[in-house]
Amino acid sequence: MYTHSMRNNSVRAGRRAWIALALVIAACTSDSQVTVDSAVQTPATFDPATPLTESTDPVAFDPEVRTGTLDNGLTYFIRRSDRPGNKAELRLAINAGSALEADDQSAVAHFLEHMLFNGTEKYEKNDLVEVLRQGGVEFGADINAYTSYDETVYQLTVDSDDEELTLGMDILHEWLTAATLTEADVIGERGVVLDEYRTRELTADGRVFTALESLYLSDTAYAGRSPIGSSDAIADMVPGPLRRFYDSWYRPANAAVIVVGDIDVDEIETRIADLFGNDEPRAEAPEPLELVWNASEQPRAAVITDADLTEAGIELSLPKQATPRDTVGAQAAGLIDYIVTAALANRLESDITSGAAPFDGAFSSTSSFVRALDAPSVYLTASNEEAGAATEALLDEYARAVQFGLSDADVERVIAETRTGVESAYAQRDTVQASELADGLVAHFLQGESMASAQAEYDLSTALLDAMDAAIVNAVLREQVSRTPAVLAVSVKEGTAGLPSVDELVSELAALDTRQVTPRADTAPVGDQLMDAPDPAEIVNREEIEGEPGAYIAPTMVEFANGVRVIVNPTPITDDFIVLYGVSAGGFSLTDPDDAATMWLMNEVNSESGFGSLSRDAVAQILAASTVDIFPYPAATSEFIAGTTATDDLELAFQLVNRYLSASNFSQVALDDARERNLTYLVDIAADPALAVQLELNDARYGDDPRYRVVLSEQELSGITTADLARVWSDRFGNAGDFVFILSGDLDLEETIDLAARYLGTLPSTGVTETAVDVSPAVPAGIVRRTVLAGSGETASLSVLYTTPAEDTTEQALLAGLLTSVLNNRLTTAIREELGASYSPAAAVSISSGPAPEATAAISISGAPSDMPAIALALQANIDDLRVNGPSAAEFSAAVAEASDAYNFISDNQIVVMLERWLSHPQYLEDYGNQPADIRGITADDLRAFANKVLPTDHYIEITQLPR
Repeated sequence: MYTHSMRNNSVRAGRRAWIALALVIAACTSDSQVTVDSAVQTPATFDPATPLTESTDPVAFDPEVRTGTLDNGLTYFIRRSDRPGNKAELRLAINAGSALEADDQSAVAHFLEHMLFNGTEKYEKNDLVEVLRQGGVEFGADINAYTSYDETVYQLTVDSDDEELTLGMDILHEWLTAATLTEADVIGERGVVLDEYRTRELTADGRVFTALESLYLSDTAYAGRSPIGSSDAIADMVPGPLRRFYDSWYRPANAAVIVVGDIDVDEIETRIADLFGNDEPRAEAPEPLELVWNASEQPRAAVITDADLTEAGIELSLPKQATPRDTVGAQAAGLIDYIVTAALANRLESDITSGAAPFDGAFSSTSSFVRALDAPSVYLTASNEEAGAATEALLDEYARAVQFGLSDADVERVIAETRTGVESAYAQRDTVQASELADGLVAHFLQGESMASAQAEYDLSTALLDAMDAAIVNAVLREQVSRTPAVLAVSVKEGTAGLPSVDELVSELAALDTRQVTPRADTAPVGDQLMDAPDPAEIVNREEIEGEPGAYIAPTMVEFANGVRVIVNPTPITDDFIVLYGVSAGGFSLTDPDDAATMWLMNEVNSESGFGSLSRDAVAQILAASTVDIFPYPAATSEFIAGTTATDDLELAFQLVNRYLSASNFSQVALDDARERNLTYLVDIAADPALAVQLELNDARYGDDPRYRVVLSEQELSGITTADLARVWSDRFGNAGDFVFILSGDLDLEETIDLAARYLGTLPSTGVTETAVDVSPAVPAGIVRRTVLAGSGETASLSVLYTTPAEDTTEQALLAGLLTSVLNNRLTTAIREELGASYSPAAAVSISSGPAPEATAAISISGAPSDMPAIALALQANIDDLRVNGPSAAEFSAAVAEASDAYNFISDNQIVVMLERWLSHPQYLEDYGNQPADIRGITADDLRAFANKVLPTDHYIEITQLPR
């Protein structure tokens, strides 16, 4: 795979804390002359006489990491971690990506990444994939490697036993030194890479990103060297350019080997020296190329139009040259960048509450999509019709911040949010997974990211947060605006009226300091609680559940007088992390079809309406300074309220659940915003191929049943009132006594029960216990084939859906998992590798619960429009073979290995799902304990019989999507 834009638009107020630390650590330097007040208490590494953002004091390297360089220049990093046990994370990091391609090497860096899975001197084509599959290692299109402008990284997760670890390290060595790159393999891989090109580039998002690349990189060494390359270059690829790039850049001095896991560090260091120490470069070292980002002397802007855009995006950044990120000054500068963009996003997000904002989302973001570019930004989403007004609103807010500054409250709010993320990361320091540590070491080697110990990272981050205030932040912001011309990108549907011209936007960017704006009114503080704590309700029943202590399942269940049951399961799996999950039977199955549209929309509205006397913005502020991330949602046969929280925020999480179930609001402003957002889907459904396919699948499967909508009609949207929303919400979520809540994680049993007694035991209850009913329309008879014309690029896909009656048993679930593995491996081999027609064929088989359990097998395969008939034939031929002959010995063995491997690792999310299943299947926990033996007891013939049952020859739905 190759990496695309690094923009992160999910950083809404209330959901920021989990990335706050990463944004502090992923910092870039500034030339600010701001100094730290000498009265501020900072670590000894801070020199009060030195501007904070100019400090060159290094961030100390983690002493638990063993690192060194072999005589041939290869770098290695080794760290022991038993999270999880019996596993090792392996990485081969190559400090070369598409930016280093010669003029005749377009697409080579990424194509070469593909080719290393097609054979090495020791492992013939696909042999290395197959041998790892037999050990339970998962392989897929986006799992094992990636290529960007700057780097190529290969990654494996293997058992840490001697045999598999030796194999994994040997494969890393083969990738670095022994690629075969045969002409036949290159020709066979062209179709796969072309399909990846189509799925990524020939879409609205891909075309927008291509325009952004031009906007940011046009006068740099990165220009014209997108990792995926051109379609012509891919179609004409031959071994020669691949070999030259491989021999030039895949050299020991340009690579690092990373091993993190349940290992002996001394032993691994010796193995690396023995395995890699004698490798020599295969070609002369290429001339070094300095990859820099060249700032323009003037602001830049672009208005990007595309026929398939369903909503507008507006992004304003203050880009600059990125520099190494392992100094105190770099950390400080990055923190200030984040405070600025997050504070501006918070301001704009709060404007949505008033109903006057011409946009529906505001986010702290980034366009730092190459190593040399640091581009923190603010990103807005809006309807296409309001793109012009939204652009002016974003310019106004930047101008307001430049002229009048961010307030103390603005800055303190972001500092509080960020501090929560820092403290949560520190609390989880002993349960950080090996994969995260390995990826951090990759970033350290390739990008100069700091790699401090958890303690040093926490101390520095805390000290920087303590040192920050509005004066420092505003001084840096104004200095950056004065010396760093801004970049503004507006992406909008083709034909949208009322847009400013590029020249107008450039002029407005150049005049932020003189733009006519007024100061923003101060906002009152809102506190840190959603409600006062009620007195605890009486516990009417308490019992210990016989679970699986070896799998961290040893729960206690309590029941309160209002009927609420709470299952509490303390675990040591992840420090400072709790999963909270509430479920009630009913869902759409007990909802009047005339109210189905209201049910679809109500959660979207109530999550943006506040609680009781607290406005949406007030709730967002309270939650933003916490780790609480919990939302309710309706489903076919149940209502849910679920999410996660840190241990110290558990009481706030219980408060949020209480407010959702007893004090939800449904404001007209939020309803109007939700209606407008949903209407955008209807403007041009064929603009979004995935949506068009899902609509056609749903129509073929469920007809016009309103309980199975994908999008709501204009008539349905216009008919919904706030009173309708409140009524249906009360019907589905107003009876707390029908809910069971399950908590698993780093929690104290008695404290959690006390909080549950206060916030859940006191919720209103009708005393009625509901039972879901079967309202699902009958599966259509025969084979239903339809064609959908959607999307403007030369992209196509085949989607096939099988639905059959099933038994909701543990055995059937195990068979579904095994068949999923077999199908994915077979489709990857047959359609990706042998046919060379698809980048990422995917299959999923599942067994639903509820009043009428079903087995569902969903298959999706992308490809060229001209290849769709051949793909459909190949798919059915392979399914026919599975029905007749069952899986091959290798396929079955790999599926069993994958299932057995998955059993050995458990998370709090999995535990919650298992405990929910236990509620309706009392034998389930015992079944889970027997699962390894049950897996070993399944035969290939059992799986063949199951495939015949869930993949019938005579009834399924097949949707072919072709470009419009």
